[in-house]
Amino acid sequence: MNDQERIIALERKIVSLEKTNQALMDRVERTTASAASSYSLFEYNLALQHEVEEQTHELQERNDQLQQALEKLQQATDYLEIRIAERTRELSEANRSLSAEIEIRRIAEEKAQYLAGHDPLTGLANRMLFNVQMQKAVNQTLRSDKHGALLFFDLDRFKHINDTLGHAVGDALLVHMAAVLQARVRKMDTAARLGGDEFAVIMTEIEQPECAAVLAQDILRKLAEPVILLGNEIQVKSSIGIATFQRQNIDQDDYEQIIKNADMAMYHAKATGGMRYCFFEQSLQEKIDIHERINAELRKSLVHRRFVPYFQPLYQIAGKRVLYLEVQTRWNHPERGTLLADGFMGNAAKSGVTKRIDFQVFNRACAHAKTWENEKLPFGRISFNILPQYLERPDFTQNIKKILNHHRLSPQRLAFEISEYALLKNSEQISQTLDTLRDMGVFILVDHLEIERSTLKNLIYYPIDAIKIGHSLISHIGEAKINALIRSIAAVAHTIHLTLIAEVENDAQRDYMQTLDCEIIQNCKHARPMDADETRAYLHEHR
Repeated sequence: MNDQERIIALERKIVSLEKTNQALMDRVERTTASAASSYSLFEYNLALQHEVEEQTHELQERNDQLQQALEKLQQATDYLEIRIAERTRELSEANRSLSAEIEIRRIAEEKAQYLAGHDPLTGLANRMLFNVQMQKAVNQTLRSDKHGALLFFDLDRFKHINDTLGHAVGDALLVHMAAVLQARVRKMDTAARLGGDEFAVIMTEIEQPECAAVLAQDILRKLAEPVILLGNEIQVKSSIGIATFQRQNIDQDDYEQIIKNADMAMYHAKATGGMRYCFFEQSLQEKIDIHERINAELRKSLVHRRFVPYFQPLYQIAGKRVLYLEVQTRWNHPERGTLLADGFMGNAAKSGVTKRIDFQVFNRACAHAKTWENEKLPFGRISFNILPQYLERPDFTQNIKKILNHHRLSPQRLAFEISEYALLKNSEQISQTLDTLRDMGVFILVDHLEIERSTLKNLIYYPIDAIKIGHSLISHIGEAKINALIRSIAAVAHTIHLTLIAEVENDAQRDYMQTLDCEIIQNCKHARPMDADETRAYLHEHR
């Protein structure tokens, strides 16, 4: 039984005692009246006294019980008041604790909601919030006579900065970029980091498209100023694409197309020199349509193995003996005929199929080389131009070994031409890859050497067998400064015991290089790039 129930029971008992007392008093009165009529006065008095004593005694007992009940009731009341006070304190403390917990959860939810829509590094809107704000901007423009604009841009050579200076500097650069944007956009605009080094600004309620150009110029002007990041002086470069929109030329579902338009404009700005902005025009859409068509054709041609190797001989000046066959990629296009690499490899790079094309051509060239080896034709080595990013992949040498083993072709039949840029990267992985290739027996030469900064030192430390002077220098033979530079390159090659190769265009250039003890010549006049059948016939003729 709880406290409240006990109190109710006591109250009921008190009421019962009061009723009993009243009954006793009534009984006394009735008895007195009866005795007066039946007994003598003395007897009546005695009886009455006895009755009164009994009733008094009984009433006293009842009063004692009532007093005890009242005392218990008071105790129960006091206990109940104490418990109520204690429970009130407990509830107050629980309420304060609950309020504090609710506030903590509210702050956590607000933080989670903020993080869900913002980039944790820069504090800018992330891609999810950007998409929401972009749709809002389109909807707002549909209800307004004013313009909207999307600025799309990334940082030029950001990967190079990450690779050479470290990710901490790269992160600092992204934070700097965010600060530049936040200091220049209006409160109603949205600045966003879409991922990596990609940024965007959504502008709404602008009077004219030129307002977006003003913002783009301001951003580029600030980025052109050198900035010190973690002790490194960096000059940030960027290209900005701008797509404007207004009520007359969009509908509610057009925001994705606006993003594509800004992206196309940005790449056009890059292609025309960088550090500039460019507005989207319909002609850019036509260009992207062409790119997508070429992309589809490239992928289809990979399936049908339409990329083939052409071979250009590199021969010894003295005896005109073929020492190398430089492999060049051609595309046997089903409609446009045989295409040079310059006409499609740029699109291949944008489409991400360069590696597949290169390895398809390499595979087929190795098959031809094995056939010529079996026929005892004198071709020396087949030589490939290798992109620096291939050398940075740890699995590159294993892939080369698999192809060579598949065709049973010795690594001594192989030469790789690397660019001067690969030497400038100072990559430990590139050095390890070249060491492994050299140990296999692959010949390594630097293509189109022009003595850039740090190249001379790396010629010593990298496992290099030869250097090739490209036609960009050779074509200017006869100019005093160019002649001096070529002589210097030749002197370096002979001093560190490297084979010297030159791309010449005429007999005068060949004769000049011969005076510098150049041993190997590549000359379109002597032998142009040829397909496999023509190369086989050429090798038979010059065996």
